[in-house]
Amino acid sequence: MEAIQTIDVEANSMPSLSALENEIDGGLGLVREGANRMKQALYQIRKDRLWAIVEDAFGKPVYPTFNDYLAIRWRLSKSYGHEIAAAGETITEMLESGVPEAQIPTEATHLRELKKAAPEDRGAVLQAAQQMTGGEPTAVAIAQIGRAHV
Repeated sequence: MEAIQTIDVEANSMPSLSALENEIDGGLGLVREGANRMKQALYQIRKDRLWAIVEDAFGKPVYPTFNDYLAIRWRLSKSYGHEIAAAGETITEMLESGVPEAQIPTEATHLRELKKAAPEDRGAVLQAAQQMTGGEPTAVAIAQIGRAHV
């Protein structure tokens, strides 16, 4: 079986495939990083009740509840907003326990399964799930490993 070779085309100053793939790789990295930071931000707002300090011109709360904040400010459903905040909590706890940011998944289903493990076990659960799946853990693998850790 022959190996597939890519040929960089320089005609008309067209960017090479390699250069474009580097741009995509960098962009995807920013999206993943941004997704987890967004989750952490929503968790922090919920945890510290920061939504409650916003007042209108008459001194009345703009967002009487966190659910109102989700709906009015971000147009998020209650369930989805709380899911994002819970994922942010898991991310924060994993970072605090020493799991490198680059290793923390962005998928809410993965984070939901990791949340079920004790905070100090989450890094080991994730690592075992990565080994089990050849580097790309699934929520099912994380759940299986997590149950075995209990």
